[in-house]
Amino acid sequence: MIYIIADDLTGATDTGVQFSKQGYTTDVVIISDADDTHLASIRDLTNTVDALVVDTETRETDAATARARLRQVLQALPLSDADILYKKVDSTLRGNVGAELDECLNALKKDVCLFTPSFPQNKRITVEGYLIVHDQPLGLSEYYAGSLDPGEASYIPSLLQQDTALPIARIDLKDVAQGEEAIARKIRDFIEQKKKILVIDAMNDHQLREILQGSFQVQSSILYAGSAGLANAISEICNGKHATAVSPNRTEESVMIVCGSMRSIAHRQIEFLKHRVALRDIALDVERLLSAKDAYLQHILADARSSVQNESPHIVLYPDPVFTDAQTSEALLSRYHLNFRSLGVIIRDSLAELAMRICEAVSINNLILTGGDTAIGVCERLGIRQLTIVEELLPGIPLSLGRSATQNALNIVTKAGGFGEEDALYVVFQKLAQQRSLR
Repeated sequence: MIYIIADDLTGATDTGVQFSKQGYTTDVVIISDADDTHLASIRDLTNTVDALVVDTETRETDAATARARLRQVLQALPLSDADILYKKVDSTLRGNVGAELDECLNALKKDVCLFTPSFPQNKRITVEGYLIVHDQPLGLSEYYAGSLDPGEASYIPSLLQQDTALPIARIDLKDVAQGEEAIARKIRDFIEQKKKILVIDAMNDHQLREILQGSFQVQSSILYAGSAGLANAISEICNGKHATAVSPNRTEESVMIVCGSMRSIAHRQIEFLKHRVALRDIALDVERLLSAKDAYLQHILADARSSVQNESPHIVLYPDPVFTDAQTSEALLSRYHLNFRSLGVIIRDSLAELAMRICEAVSINNLILTGGDTAIGVCERLGIRQLTIVEELLPGIPLSLGRSATQNALNIVTKAGGFGEEDALYVVFQKLAQQRSLR
């Protein structure tokens, strides 16, 4: 049995699909509050799937909450020595990464954690312990918003040491390049030195596979942790299953794209899509959202309903990019006495409410959700706590079936805000259209 624990929904699905595409039946279950009912659903699912992904929704919590929820989830999993548990982290190291690795190591009594956030297919690599994102050190990129200086913010051990005191060591590219036996020697040496987290360089998928193969030569209990990149290596090397393929819900109905991500690439992807597909373009005016939310949402709902019924069957819904301008957003935060996170929550909840009401009003069964906050907001508003992964449409961008107690299964594409090239949304839209036309 494969278990993956992720801290947000897009991370859960982009890692789960690495196993789904190798033939594992793979479900994602959302445990955002860890009550007894939701924890029981984990135990029930272990009898029906080959790979189970648990989304703890702890990326935006404090470290103490993250540790407590993770501990509850780990206690609920019926783990055996033959099982593999993978701790998924954000590929740009947002969240309580050190604290969650610490908690997993202690709870599972593992000897060491092998950690690499590299995901070469989405331009994340690790060199000399530094995380490079789209050819830039993390601390110099738009993906870092913390308080460390750019050098420290890019250096993985420094980021981990913000919330763990466990001893950390590095396995550098020069050792990884020598192959699996050299990697195995370094792992053994560091275990003897009582190091608990090993940050390992990797620039490509071959090196990720070499890291994994090297670890298999070590007679110690190992926690594997990283992004979807290392998960992909595990799925390829471990024996895959030959499960019955899961099919998407075949429907000719509308597609709604909901994007709450503020990443620049996400907005370029929307622009690329808008110039090639006839759809209703709804850019939320954040000022109106804050000043007269209910009336404004009702206005947008009426607009969307009319558009789907009389003009374009497809909708793209997102906050107007004008509000990503630093000066504009700071003025808005000051005027309404908000911080950036609280504004993000208001936008997320408004997008989720709109998406739910539009789905109900015009029977939309196909969703493309961009950004982890957006994805969880929409799914929770629709009552979806479980997704079955169908296939990977682009690297790290899967199609899943979302299930709730009150609705038919929805086709849901989840995409991290920073994933994909400029044409990613267009390519995903076209592939989803092909799925819908198959009968």
